[in-house]
Amino acid sequence: MRLAGLTAALGRDADSASIDAVRSTLDRLVGTSRIRRTGRGLYRARRS
Repeated sequence: MRLAGLTAALGRDADSASIDAVRSTLDRLVGTSRIRRTGRGLYRARRS
């Protein structure tokens, strides 16, 4: 899923502050291996 699509799916505004907040959260989730980055701006949930 792309960052912009994920931001919209979460019901967040499309402004840069909201997108940055979601990006920061995604970076933390990548750091703890809960999700993985599959490409520039693309994220995927880890399989259980």
